[in-house]
Amino acid sequence: IVRNPAGRIRLYCKGADTVLLERLHPCNQELMTITSDHLNEYAADGLRTLVLAYRDVSEEEWEVWSESHRSA
Repeated sequence: IVRNPAGRIRLYCKGADTVLLERLHPCNQELMTITSDHLNEYAADGLRTLVLAYRDVSEEEWEVWSESHRSA
């Protein structure tokens, strides 16, 4: 989780494509298809793949998460 120079909070996440891709918002089906094709090509070559995703988090969401994280 980082705060960018404009003050916005951004959550970054990396992980297996099988886990992260199903959690993404289906905003651009063409891009998802192209990405899946690339991942399949890499896997066919025996390469391991990871996916990177991000989401902007509101100040309110950050405060709730931060407080629960501190108390854990």
